[in-house]
Amino acid sequence: MDEESFNKYTRVKAIKDFSEKVRLQRNRVGFVKMWVDKDLQSEEIDVDELFQKMKQSIGTDATSATSISSDIAKLHAKGIGTVSGKLLLGTAEKIPPSELVDSTGAGDAFIGAVLYALCANMPPERMLPFPSQVAGIGCRALGARAGLPQLTDPRLKPFLVNDPQNVATLL
Repeated sequence: MDEESFNKYTRVKAIKDFSEKVRLQRNRVGFVKMWVDKDLQSEEIDVDELFQKMKQSIGTDATSATSISSDIAKLHAKGIGTVSGKLLLGTAEKIPPSELVDSTGAGDAFIGAVLYALCANMPPERMLPFPSQVAGIGCRALGARAGLPQLTDPRLKPFLVNDPQNVATLL
């Protein structure tokens, strides 16, 4: 491996390691989008402080799945390092106890929806809450498959509109 290839590999591996460490050490951080930008001219932002500010801006009265994104910045995590990128914070739908029937298959539904979102080229701001919504809908019926929504389900419409790559528009 030549030196340039080694440096590219090392940089990519470092970003992946940073992303995983941030996710593991910061409870409820579901997705961190990062990239290397040597020319980014901004101050370093502590990822924990940014996370708390973003968490407060969502509020406690939101009932549907949502996500918010930080601006592009140099994100610093104590004991891990600094990278340039965005922090995306997502929330899940708050399901009233009277509607919660069975959570069997919710994790599988979530992963399936993530894969669909990736294949449909959803932007990360929609890719984060979409799987939460799909999993939440599935928890309103007994068993792993009975409650899974179809793409035409009106509860998914906010995540599927204005998307030229969207398969649901073809149905």
